[in-house]
Amino acid sequence: SMDVYGGFAMVDMALGSRWRMIAGLRYEDADIRVETIDPLVPGGIPAIATLSNRDPLPAVNLIYALTPRQNLRFGYGRTVNRPDFRELSPFEFTNVVGGYSTVGNPDLQRALIGNYDMRWEWFMGGNQLLAASYFYKSFTDPIEQIYKPTASELRQSFLNVDGARNQGVELELRKGLGAISRCLSPFALQGNFTFVDS
Repeated sequence: SMDVYGGFAMVDMALGSRWRMIAGLRYEDADIRVETIDPLVPGGIPAIATLSNRDPLPAVNLIYALTPRQNLRFGYGRTVNRPDFRELSPFEFTNVVGGYSTVGNPDLQRALIGNYDMRWEWFMGGNQLLAASYFYKSFTDPIEQIYKPTASELRQSFLNVDGARNQGVELELRKGLGAISRCLSPFALQGNFTFVDS
């Protein structure tokens, strides 16, 4: 079972003629309980894994209007990544992808993720857009797959590692085709290029 209770508050306010701030705080109370028992073992004792976390998750976006159609955005937000039931449960199964024998880890913790980004955007009229972004993610206790040798094969499992990072750039274009021909005005060309370094 997994129960997640959450609530949030948010404010959207102008800070002068060019700056705008959107800020909020989400609070999550999460409880996960995994009870695993082998039905082929009469009177078997279940293996129980629990995980409880209370997490404040702040977020803030600052928007600076360069012109009436161009913005600079600066953002920060914290998110979490919780293990799924299979990753927490100490039972062994054969993974469909790769065919490895896989066993969960009841000592896993949830990961905290700090998300930072900076974005330039130009609204060219209608739904047309040209944008460029840089993003950086900092992970604390990320969940990684590991492989352990056993007597007959490799066994896959899961482990929290100290940290990780993920950064990249993204380019986005949404351009209407009405400038080419009036009959093409209902259509648009949309493209996205992302480069990520993990």
